[in-house]
Amino acid sequence: MRINLRTPIVKSSVTSDIQERIARAGVTKTLRLRGKKLSQLPEEFDRLTSLTHLDLESNKLPELPRSITFFVDLEHLKLGWNRIKKLPPEIRYLRRLQTLALQQNKIGFLPPQLGELTELHDLDLTNNHLKGLPAELGKLNKLFSLDLDQNLLQGMPPVLFTLTGLFCLSVSWNKLREVPPDIGRLRNLQMLSLGGNDLLELPVEICRLVALEHLDVADNRIRMLPPEIGRLRNLETLKLRGNPIEVFPPQMQQLTKLRILDVDEEQIMKLPSGLRRLAAEPYERSRR
Repeated sequence: MRINLRTPIVKSSVTSDIQERIARAGVTKTLRLRGKKLSQLPEEFDRLTSLTHLDLESNKLPELPRSITFFVDLEHLKLGWNRIKKLPPEIRYLRRLQTLALQQNKIGFLPPQLGELTELHDLDLTNNHLKGLPAELGKLNKLFSLDLDQNLLQGMPPVLFTLTGLFCLSVSWNKLREVPPDIGRLRNLQMLSLGGNDLLELPVEICRLVALEHLDVADNRIRMLPPEIGRLRNLETLKLRGNPIEVFPPQMQQLTKLRILDVDEEQIMKLPSGLRRLAAEPYERSRR
């Protein structure tokens, strides 16, 4: 009789690895269990309530463990690439949280208690099932970066325009049909990504965002740009590819800091003459 020891050895090795990581985490305050195929956490996890960094990305977790409410020292929590459908209201107790990564889950709504995490700097909700955001998120005065790419948003939630401390806002690949004039309130934005939606135009108020360095509105249905776009003097990247723009305003030549201008190749000759070479460079490099 032939005995196959291979599977037990692999299983034991994985379990041992997790146990060793948990043991070290008691000292380092950091636990990384990324890609361990976990559908639930080991019992020993509940004793690590002094953690400051927790990485559980790329597992099969359907929800946050109930014990998470006792992890009040957490500053960075990564839960991307799991199977989480909702966040518990008890997340409110993670008052020291600065980074919360929830990309690639199945979250359909956010609890209003998320607005109590007032130390939050970075919130990543990419590729979930969100159709809106709770008004309570307006309390996140320290929020620096918000990523809402690849959700089910048909409009920009009003609470976004109360987050005036944002530097980076990404709402690409949703179902947006318009950008409200209130976008002009986000004066600190340096990066704004709205690509892959159903936008027909950009409001003139977007040209009040004079701190913008990167603007992506590629792959929409925009036919014209506001002449006031020339006010965005700090722009370094402007992505317009995939829009049926026939006429580009001459004021674009005032964008003297531009380093990347992404348009469709057939649109290059429609650009103001001073910008044609910049737009043509990527196509020329691809032919070499």
